[in-house]
Amino acid sequence: MQFGDKIRAARQAAEMTQEALADKIGVSRRTIALYETNKRKPKNAGTIIDLAKALNVSTDYFMTDDELKQIQEQEVFLEQAGEQYGNRGKAQARLILDQTSALFAGGGLSEDDKEAFFQTMTEIYFDAKAKAKKYTPNKYRNDDK
Repeated sequence: MQFGDKIRAARQAAEMTQEALADKIGVSRRTIALYETNKRKPKNAGTIIDLAKALNVSTDYFMTDDELKQIQEQEVFLEQAGEQYGNRGKAQARLILDQTSALFAGGGLSEDDKEAFFQTMTEIYFDAKAKAKKYTPNKYRNDDK
């Protein structure tokens, strides 16, 4: 059963409409519809936790603890990128995450290998941004960060 199918099944078991679920977790009804049709997944762990609470299920119902931990680590990475390099840096970090997630689509890597890959990509990102800073014109530098 895919993520969206689980949401729909739990929502229907709770005799809740898409609109009621959306109101309860603070998203639009369209967002719930996109989740249920597997066209979109929540981008942060908080939304998954909110879904679980609203539907009176465990987060394990939607994903494993390792998957939830991975999402939380990605959120930290994006926050750090945003704090250090602003919205553009955060957008670049999001793009890296989106593009590299395709590597895992077919499975094949263990959770430990995925974690090691993510840690390596995080280090590469911050190292590349630090090296690129020396090519940034002085008027655009924010050296106190």
